[in-house]
Amino acid sequence: TIVRDAQGAEVISETTITAPPECAGIFLPGSLVTLPPREATVIKAGHASSGPLDLPDHVEVWLT
Repeated sequence: TIVRDAQGAEVISETTITAPPECAGIFLPGSLVTLPPREATVIKAGHASSGPLDLPDHVEVWLT
């Protein structure tokens, strides 16, 4: 997936993960996330709100 990083450059995200909204603060751009069998760098993260739907809100995190 092609996403824009904090500087606005287009970069390729190899992995997207989701997490509960209260975890948003740990996924800062440039931070490392350990995924078996590798480490990935956070490109960006964003809050996804379900709005009026009865679905859980979450954080989407795009990784290298």
